[in-house]
Amino acid sequence: MRKIEIEELRKILLELMDEIHAFCEKHGLKYYLAGGTLIGAIRHKGFIPWDDDIDIHMPRPDYERFLELFPKESENFLIEFRKNENYKYTFAKICKKNTLLIEKSMDCGVELGIYIDVFPLDALGNTEEEAKKLMDKLSLKVDMTRSLVYKQWRKGVPFTRNFAIWGLHVVSLMAGGHKKLIKDINKIITTYDYDKSKYVGEFIDKVQYKRITEKSLYGNGVLHEFEGRQYYVPDDYDKVLRNFYGDYMKLPPKEQQVLTHGADSYVLED
Repeated sequence: MRKIEIEELRKILLELMDEIHAFCEKHGLKYYLAGGTLIGAIRHKGFIPWDDDIDIHMPRPDYERFLELFPKESENFLIEFRKNENYKYTFAKICKKNTLLIEKSMDCGVELGIYIDVFPLDALGNTEEEAKKLMDKLSLKVDMTRSLVYKQWRKGVPFTRNFAIWGLHVVSLMAGGHKKLIKDINKIITTYDYDKSKYVGEFIDKVQYKRITEKSLYGNGVLHEFEGRQYYVPDDYDKVLRNFYGDYMKLPPKEQQVLTHGADSYVLED
């Protein structure tokens, strides 16, 4: 087992992303670069200099089709809660074979390889009021699932936050643990039909209303440069990013330009 640094990690992530892109093209599936990866594509034409991961969005119908087909055609492996009962997230990860990634502050319940996060975009209804009500309905359950992923009493985290996470962790276990919570969340997020919904969003963390986006802004996706490749971004990526980040083209202060994911990455060698 050989530990690797960020340059080699990024190379592996790009190989994985190339495969996902080609697979989606082959099967007519939509995806879009998301989060910091999308900012990187637009602002830097590649990775944000202090970033070390790749995130993508998929409309729920494409996401479900992807989960069905990808494991049949790839040597790399897919992790998702319906396929891995101990997995604690509501979204999928595509992991590179013969790699290992150990997160320092999180424990998702299964062993990970170097991965790309695949976040489903779900239907939120046809009005902002409907979308906000659905987000509010999910808010506490999402917080509870996150509390089960955080490692307890993390160093460098204020005592009050550690205590709050510990308390919610205990309550979440009493409420049935991650399996019950994820089942409840997935029942709620199927309230609306994706194809008939005006608004879409993701259910990952506490930002809630900032995740609410008009589906038309995503469209079919347009190709954009990323580390010399061409990957899909939302049709109106500017509005998508401004809705969530504000002035995303402005660099953060120097003290915030640091790696935040806290993981050690390894290549498994014979």
